[in-house]
Amino acid sequence: MDVTQAPQPAAKRWWLRYIDLVFLLLGLALLGWMLSRQPLSEIYDQAAHMGPIVLVTPLIALAWFPTHTTALWVLLERGAPWGEMFYNRLVGDGYNSLLPMAGLGGEPFKARHLSRFVPMERVVAALVRDRIIDNAI
Repeated sequence: MDVTQAPQPAAKRWWLRYIDLVFLLLGLALLGWMLSRQPLSEIYDQAAHMGPIVLVTPLIALAWFPTHTTALWVLLERGAPWGEMFYNRLVGDGYNSLLPMAGLGGEPFKARHLSRFVPMERVVAALVRDRIIDNAI
């Protein structure tokens, strides 16, 4: 082997392509395990007793992510595709939920990911404004 040739980093890190899939499957397995430990029959009985009003909470939760994604998208002056912003919001807020760092675990991911589309100065300013809006709500 020629000493002047640099090793190919992609060949060394083939497993990085699969790490997201592994963590997704691990998360789904943990969710399944957690749900198997819950008294689902009691939960179902209470939900049936409440009627259709029980669907309001999941609908609010489903509307939360697109709403906050659009707010960050507007703060970045629509500089990134909305789908990438939604991915950024899901992953970044997932990190914020998992890492006990005062809700700041996902901000480095968000900044690095969004800097592919928008200059870092605008990204940092938008993330600070987004955090202020999120805390104010």
